[in-house]
Amino acid sequence: MAFGLADIAFGSQVFTDLGAVTSRDMSGGIDTDRTVTALQSSALSLHFKSKRPTATVMTADGSGQFRNVPYRTVRNAALDHSNEGCTLLRHALATLQ
Repeated sequence: MAFGLADIAFGSQVFTDLGAVTSRDMSGGIDTDRTVTALQSSALSLHFKSKRPTATVMTADGSGQFRNVPYRTVRNAALDHSNEGCTLLRHALATLQ
């Protein structure tokens, strides 16, 4: 399923403070520094790739695992405020490096 321009704009908006962001419109992947760091589902939900301790924090905050992959669903409240979403993504990226 391909994502439209509005879908891509929604996903990219959360990452505005991180600089260059690219997207993969066929898979819903959102890349920072050429690494897929988030997935966007057709329900306009974002899922951040994360490891401990960020995954543990996100789980405690009500985020569930997305399918059977190392991605956590981002709460809608974090998406409503791009600063909160960006901060969460920075923490997730730090655990991946």
